[in-house]
Amino acid sequence: TKALTNGTGANQANRMYAVNTTLGTSTTVNYDLAGSLVDVFGSTITFARIKAIYFELTTDTAATAVRVGGHATLAWGTFFHTADTLDNDQPKVRVLNGGVFLLSAPDATGYPVTATTEDILSITNEDASNIATYKLVLIGSAT
Repeated sequence: TKALTNGTGANQANRMYAVNTTLGTSTTVNYDLAGSLVDVFGSTITFARIKAIYFELTTDTAATAVRVGGHATLAWGTFFHTADTLDNDQPKVRVLNGGVFLLSAPDATGYPVTATTEDILSITNEDASNIATYKLVLIGSAT
């Protein structure tokens, strides 16, 4: 377990997005981390920093694998690279059926989100025959 308190500094967060959803066969969904996600209260979330990401390809699915990351032009994925190394072949994490991807950066900086240039988290279902069921949780701060 990792405890975070309310705020924007080290070991703090003040924004959270969570979804339990499905993704069609051979389909990609893009999550804009800077201004299009909506929290449980119906308020728009704009992340400036991500402190934790949790992705689970649930065992409820028959899909074999899902790729997390890799948007061609606006990729958020500072856990892979820095802004000056972006290119069109973005790195991805491949999560297999029943698998989990979890990453935490609780310091004050976390993983920065740069609106309009590095703010898209892509999720792609690699399976051409089966729908993917997944859970995604993003925890971060607005500044």
